[in-house]
Amino acid sequence: MRHCTRAARNWLQRLMILTLAIAPAWGSTAEAADFVESATGVRFPGEMTADGNAFDCLGAGVRKEGADKLYAVSFYLAGRHSDAGDDFAEEKYPNLEGRALFNSLKADQELFETLASAPGDKMVALHLLKDFTKDQLAESFKKDLAGLLPKDRIAKLVAALPSEAHKGQTMVFRSDGTQLIVEVGGERQAVDDSTITTRIWDLWLGPKSVSPSLRESIARQVANGGAPTAA
Repeated sequence: MRHCTRAARNWLQRLMILTLAIAPAWGSTAEAADFVESATGVRFPGEMTADGNAFDCLGAGVRKEGADKLYAVSFYLAGRHSDAGDDFAEEKYPNLEGRALFNSLKADQELFETLASAPGDKMVALHLLKDFTKDQLAESFKKDLAGLLPKDRIAKLVAALPSEAHKGQTMVFRSDGTQLIVEVGGERQAVDDSTITTRIWDLWLGPKSVSPSLRESIARQVANGGAPTAA
């Protein structure tokens, strides 16, 4: 029932989006309900488009450093693969539902590995909660990516970060095949490196996620049958 409900909704969303004009950059659509990140009140579109491709939001959380909130974050999968979490839950926990399912999912790293390695493109949207200089962005990502990527790959990614980013802006990381696209404030850079594009999602979905609340939100959404809830 959970999978069928989500699949039906995705089919309707795909049908409706075919009627929209294709935009060259990322943007939101009006069909899917928003996700609200509860710690910040930031709203993320339930569906976004990028270069004509639709992405479904699977959850939202916040990145903190001590008491300081750096950004709210949401994770998206290409629409045709966005049932990966539902499929996982149906197969591994067929007899669980509600809170019992949620508790099992949020503790199951295999769920998040399944999403991070799912076929198709992925997207993370960061709604910035403070201003960042180029150096501040670089230092933040160097620190967060240590242990996830080799130093040369970190340097390659950091070089693609914007010259600056401001509170209220949305920074997008999304895959396009082997390329990682980085966009914010009208700046767009592409990093063609399959290692970076494959492993960067562990920054948010891995066991040492910088946003445990994002993982919890994803588990809650899957347990809820794919319906957006306050994150």
